[in-house]
Amino acid sequence: MHRCLQIPDVVRMIAETLAEDDDPDEGPSAVSSFSRTCRAFYDIASDVIWREVTDIRRLLQLLPSENIDRSGHIHVYTGRAPLPSAWDRLLLHGARVRSLMWSHVNDDDRDVFVDANTMRMISIHRPRLYLLPNLQDLVWGENRSNFFDFIYLFLCPSIRTLTVDRSRTARLEQIPPLLLAIPHLCPQLEDISINTQVYDDAVSQATSSLVCSLPSLVGFQSDACISREAVVTMGKSLRLREVALALSPTPELVQDLNSAETALFSGLRFLSCKFIAPYDFEASTNFLELSTSSGEIGTIQIIGHNPPQNIFRQWMEFICKNPDQNRIDMMHLLFQTRRSPADPPDIIPESDLLHLTAFEPMLKLQNLTELRIESDCIDMDDRQLESFVRAFPKMLSLSLVPKYARGRNPKVTLDGLLPIPEACPRLSSLSIAFDATVQPSVEKFHSPNVVSSCVLAYLDVADSPISNAQIVATCLSALFCRMDLRILVGKYTYPETADRVHMGRRLEHGKLWAKVEEYLRVISPARHHERDRARAYVNNLQIPGVSL
Repeated sequence: MHRCLQIPDVVRMIAETLAEDDDPDEGPSAVSSFSRTCRAFYDIASDVIWREVTDIRRLLQLLPSENIDRSGHIHVYTGRAPLPSAWDRLLLHGARVRSLMWSHVNDDDRDVFVDANTMRMISIHRPRLYLLPNLQDLVWGENRSNFFDFIYLFLCPSIRTLTVDRSRTARLEQIPPLLLAIPHLCPQLEDISINTQVYDDAVSQATSSLVCSLPSLVGFQSDACISREAVVTMGKSLRLREVALALSPTPELVQDLNSAETALFSGLRFLSCKFIAPYDFEASTNFLELSTSSGEIGTIQIIGHNPPQNIFRQWMEFICKNPDQNRIDMMHLLFQTRRSPADPPDIIPESDLLHLTAFEPMLKLQNLTELRIESDCIDMDDRQLESFVRAFPKMLSLSLVPKYARGRNPKVTLDGLLPIPEACPRLSSLSIAFDATVQPSVEKFHSPNVVSSCVLAYLDVADSPISNAQIVATCLSALFCRMDLRILVGKYTYPETADRVHMGRRLEHGKLWAKVEEYLRVISPARHHERDRARAYVNNLQIPGVSL
């Protein structure tokens, strides 16, 4: 054997390279073959093979076929309990597993590969308490109530990251006991994400207790509304880096936070707040002032009902007054309408409209690379949009879309898109609602001074009205010249909250936008040919200071 293959790190690098195959089956198969070429490679290669398990059947295949029938579509327990020696392979390789993902997202049984009796047998007859004693990362995406409790099979003291997701069909009484048990079963837990999709006081109390029992958390995410005590506990934590929480800001919460003797959220880098209605706008403003003061924060997300214009501006002022504001590179503002479908569609109080003046404090964040704003109160015209986009030269993804635009045509027109490629030359994804029924200034789009983008790959037009697909495609081809540009019609309006007239109109517009994409497939190659000819002409002339 070559001496370099006697170095464990070299063998591990070879095994990891083999495991990086795009085919999920070919990678482990190649590493398995490699492990059998030499006894010295076996342990190292086996560690790589079993380090990450995304299919529980890989572990079950280590049990004898006399205990588990694998001949059919579903792994079925045969009724014969495994002998003590039958567990040897499972225990050996189970100790190598560091990451386990259990996922079942469909409500039918066609994607069921393991029956409940098999898991029940393992729970009863397993020879040791922890099947995977060195597990560090567990993702539990199980939505069948009769499988939900099997998560206890895999909870162990070594777990550092835990994700419980898609448990919408779990029985309510199953969730609080799990949340209360996690701090005792996983005392070293550092990062936890709990999305139960069950909104209940018992779940909220159990989630709050979990937070208070794990003061050393580095990351926390939950859709359950947590208590004031839990919020204060997280605020005082020096280790907390990422937090996504749901809460209803109150004056009492702000008072508790102000009475803390230490700096709050001092090491926070990612903050997501979902304000649960009804909430106090003034208290939410004070909470944002306290929670966004960290000099490390780079991502901010706010979810809730659409605030009045003056409150929204206050939020932006407090977020942007941070002395290290240039660290903020990502911001999501997702607002639900406070109006009911029965309200007049084209009447929004002036105090609720979000003009450019409401966004002015945000314009200081020149390092923003991703900005997503969903609100039915966005109120910008072409001139305001130009001032807005020119403030963000590093933008990669921009979304300015209404949550529900029934009966309200946007003020932005096709002409308003002209400055975007020049202002944001690196923009690869754009979501914006504009009125494509307004006749564009075609001569502007054919001007030699127009700057086009070869970067933009996705254009989401949301609820944009349109009347002439050919004219729109001609104008867009002058601005966005990628031949594989995708036109999307994002579903920001949902049938259960929309009237039939709007949904019918939206369907017709969707057909026209599909035609726009078809026309672009034809026009774009011709546009590329024109640009290539112009570039060659300028290069031959060698005009100083002129380039295409």
